[in-house]
Amino acid sequence: MTALAKGAGRGRVLLRHVLPNVAGTLVVVVALSYASLLEGSILTETVFAWPGIGRYLTTALFAGDVPAILLIGLCFVVVNGLADVLAGLIDPRIREVS
Repeated sequence: MTALAKGAGRGRVLLRHVLPNVAGTLVVVVALSYASLLEGSILTETVFAWPGIGRYLTTALFAGDVPAILLIGLCFVVVNGLADVLAGLIDPRIREVS
C-alpha cells in the first residue's frame, strides 16, 4: 500500500514487494498440485480409455507391476523434494528449523 501511495505501478509492486514474499510458498504449492494432477489424469484416462501416465499407472496397479508403481512414486517424491530445496533457497525463512 505504501509503494502504491508513493506512485509505484502495480507491476513494480508485484515484482519487488509481493513476489519475493510468496515465491517459496508458490513453489511448494505448485509441486504439491502435481499429486492432484496425477490423480486427475488417472481418473480421466481410465474413464475415457486414453493412453497416458494415468492409464499406465492403473494398468500397473491391476497387474501388480511394482517397478512401475515405484517409478511413479519416486517421481512424486523427487518433485516434492526438489520443491522443498528450491523453496529453501528462495526464502531463507523456510530454512530455519525449530
